[in-house]
Amino acid sequence: MVAMIKEGLAEGKTVIVIGGNSIAEGRGQGKDLWTVDLQGRLGPTYRVLNLAQPGMPALTGPYVAFLSLAPKNRNLYYVAVTQPLYTNGPETPWAGYSYWWDAYYKGLLPYFPHLSEAIDERIKIETSSQRAEREECQLEEFLDSIFYFQDLWSTIAYKSFFTVWTEFTAPTFLAPRKEYPDEDPPPIPIETRFNAFNRDEELHEITRNFKFIFEFNQTTNNWQFSKRTLDWFKQSIANSVPDQLRSQVLMIDVRRNPLIMSRTVTEDELSRSDKVSEKSKIIWEAAGVSAIYAGKDFQVNDYLDGCHLSPSGGAKLSAAVASKLADMQRSNSLRRF
Repeated sequence: MVAMIKEGLAEGKTVIVIGGNSIAEGRGQGKDLWTVDLQGRLGPTYRVLNLAQPGMPALTGPYVAFLSLAPKNRNLYYVAVTQPLYTNGPETPWAGYSYWWDAYYKGLLPYFPHLSEAIDERIKIETSSQRAEREECQLEEFLDSIFYFQDLWSTIAYKSFFTVWTEFTAPTFLAPRKEYPDEDPPPIPIETRFNAFNRDEELHEITRNFKFIFEFNQTTNNWQFSKRTLDWFKQSIANSVPDQLRSQVLMIDVRRNPLIMSRTVTEDELSRSDKVSEKSKIIWEAAGVSAIYAGKDFQVNDYLDGCHLSPSGGAKLSAAVASKLADMQRSNSLRRF
C-alpha cells in the first residue's frame, strides 16, 4: 500500500486513499465502481487508490499507510466509510493481522506522541485473549521485519502457486491467485431485489447501538444522547487521528436503503438513526475532520441491498466526495498562507 501511494506522489499527483468496508470497496458495482467515477470527476492530476476491504474498520489498513506518509505529503488524503459514533484504534487487528505493528517494526511510522500514548493505555486494559492476539501479531511482524517472509509468500502465492485449499478454488486450488478474478455476483433485478430480506437482521443492524447511544430523560419524556458515549467518541477521535493530519481526512457515513428502513423500523427509530449519523458528523467536524452523511436524498434503485450502493448510488457518493475534497483542498491552501 505504501509503495502504491508513493508511486502516485512521485508523479506529482494528489493521492486519495480509500479505506473502510465493502461499501467503500464498491461491492456489487462491477466495472461501474464509484471510485472510478470519482477519478473521472477529479481529473488526471489526482490518483484514487481504492484499498477498502469487506468488513474492514475505517482506521486500519490503508489508514496506517496514510499515517506513514501524510506528515510530509500535504497532497495526500484519506477517505473512508465508517459507522456513526464509532471509531477504532489504528493498531486494531483485522482478520488476525495488524497493519500497525507491521508498519511499526519496519520503521514506516513517524512518532505520534498522543496516538502512541493512547495505544499504551489500551494495552493496559486488554483482556487475556486480546493480549495473546496482540503479542502474536507483534512477534509475527517483528520477525517479518527481519525475514520478510510475508512478502515472499504473497509473491509466490500470487504469481506461482497457492497451497491453501478453499471451497471456492477447490478444483484448482494450487493455481496462482492471479488466475482467479475477483468478480462480483450479478446484481439482483430491481423488481425482486428487495422482496426477500431478514427483517430482524436489518432491525438489529439499524438499532443495535441505541442502548449505548441513547438514554431516556424522564423529565422531558424523551430520548437524549448518552454523555458517556459522546465523550468516548470524542476521545477516540483524539486518540486515533493526529491533530496535524485531521484536515487531510474525510469520514463517510452512508444511510441505509430507504425502502428497507421503511419496512423495518418505526418513525421514531428512523428519526433516531438519522440523529445518530448527524451527531456523528458534527463531532467529526468539531474535531477538525471532514465528514459526510450520505444517502438522505438517495432513492431505492441507488442500492443493491440494505447498505451497498448500486452504480447510480455510487455516482452520487462520488459527486459528494469530489465536492467535499475540493472544499478541503481550498481550506488547506488557505491555511498555508
